[in-house]
Formats: sequence, structure tokens, C-alpha cells
Amino acid sequence: MLPEKAIHWPSQKMLIISDPHLGKAGHFRKSGIAIPQSVFLADLQKLFTLVHNTQCETLLVSGDFFHSVENKELDLFTKWRNDFPFLKIKLIMGNHDILPGNRYAHSGIECIENFYQKDDLFFIHDCNKIGKDSTGYGFCGHIHPGVRISSKAKQSLLLPCFHFTEKYCIMPAFSAFAGAVAVKRNDDDRIIAVAENTLIEVTCKQTTR
Repeated sequence: MLPEKAIHWPSQKMLIISDPHLGKAGHFRKSGIAIPQSVFLADLQKLFTLVHNTQCETLLVSGDFFHSVENKELDLFTKWRNDFPFLKIKLIMGNHDILPGNRYAHSGIECIENFYQKDDLFFIHDCNKIGKDSTGYGFCGHIHPGVRISSKAKQSLLLPCFHFTEKYCIMPAFSAFAGAVAVKRNDDDRIIAVAENTLIEVTCKQTTR
């Protein structure tokens, strides 16, 4: 796990993220909501740095790579893509991935409809769609999990997190603009919160709901 809300699998030379929602800020601006483009550019720069620093050969996206229909921000993504011509991108299709098929092909993105299996791990967008043919431990997204941290002064913060259950891990949304939803945890679950540039294991049951 990386504090940039990603997973690096060194032996496979693979970087794994979920829910980048590229183009979301532009989608809101088209609707008249003044979201600065700097939000999108920060996510793109973070992804650039991760790919460069990990020297990964494959980027696996566990759904919702793009937020909606095409807008100008996707042109900026195309320029970003040209900086990594040898990077393989595999996209497990999410509910927001609604661009025409030729748009993905133009960017060299391999689209996967259901799930992606690698050794004893599988990757899917929505954990609720895990089928009987999925074997091993799963990784998914979709929910944008978060954990609420409370202080003695009754102040609280909702932080994005990795939520490990018995059968799968729900990854935090890669996009800073995607937000987070407080998760419910079982006694045996593990919660790893993302706080700026740090990963913190949350052990107190009272901090989640």
C-alpha cells in the first residue's frame, strides 16, 4: 500500500489504483459548478509521479477511470498517456466508464468487463458483484471507503482508507475529488487510513461506523 492511495506489486511490476474519476472536475464545470482544473491536474501529476517512481510496466485500474462523457480534461490525459507509450493500462470497467470503445482503444487501454485474475488475487470494481467463479483474495473500489477519526474534544476527520475484510480489500478512491464514505467494519476487519503522506492502522472500533 502507498499513501498516494495506490498499491504497488513489485514482483509483477504493477501499479494498482481505483476510482481516479478523470474528467470529473471538467464535468462539474460544464454543469456550471466552478471546480478548478488544478484538482484534475494534481491527480494526473500524482499518477505521473507514481508510474515514474515505481517503474511499473502495468497500470491496473479497478474501475471508474473516467467520470463521464468526454471533455477537455481527457485531452490532457491523452498528452499524459503519450509520456508513457510502453505502459500497459488495464481497466476493469466501472459504472462511470461510459466512453465509446474507440476512445479507450485510442489511449491504449485494455478494457476488462468483469474481473481480472492474477495468481491468487483478483480485481473487480464492485465487491457486491463478486461471483462464484472468483477465487482467491479480492481487491475492489466503487465505495470510496473512509474512516472517521474522533478526538477527545469531539472533533472528527473523515479520512480515506483501505478496508480489509476476510475476502476482499476495498481500495480508497485515487481522486482527491471523489470524497469518502464512512465504512462499517466487522471485528476481524483491518482499516488502514490515509492521512496526508502517511498510512495509519485504525484499531479503535469506536472510530468507525
